[in-house]
Amino acid sequence: MKRIYLLIIAIITFNSVSFSQEMTKEVMMFGVGIGPSNDYLGVTGFSSPALRFTIEKGMFEIGPGVLALGGEVGAYYQTYKSYYYNSNYTSFIFAGRAAYYYNFGELLQTPQFNAYAGCAFGLRIISDNHKTNYPGLYYYTDQGGVFPHFGSFLGANYFLTKNIAGFVEAGYDMSWGTIGFDFTF
Repeated sequence: MKRIYLLIIAIITFNSVSFSQEMTKEVMMFGVGIGPSNDYLGVTGFSSPALRFTIEKGMFEIGPGVLALGGEVGAYYQTYKSYYYNSNYTSFIFAGRAAYYYNFGELLQTPQFNAYAGCAFGLRIISDNHKTNYPGLYYYTDQGGVFPHFGSFLGANYFLTKNIAGFVEAGYDMSWGTIGFDFTF
């Protein structure tokens, strides 16, 4: 029973110290996120988390929300090794990003909560090399190159202080799921 009371007190305290920060035309937001890397080529073995940096600025007020434009940069690494085979895959993404932020301030009485959806267009730079030392079949290939990138995402952020928000995002982009922090300035 004490745990329930402590939980209720923590929720009330957290909500009373929450700060409101709706996305507006004046807001510039920098984000840092991490999530599981997408397995584009079916590689199994070690996979680093996908690390992504974003920057967005509110540009146009449209209805109850704001259209924000910006960019994203991210990377991850995957490797597979066995006795006869070795594969290394590295992916970098450089993309423009557009998102529509719906401000829930008046609707839900929670101005610190924003939901958003958007897309990213840009370039994916891939390094993909394979080698084998299987008897009678020795080879090394270095594939990769520059490819178009398209991403789509749906997310939400909640402001913990006046300038810091936690966010969660899902979709097909650098990662199928990303969590992190947004910083406004």
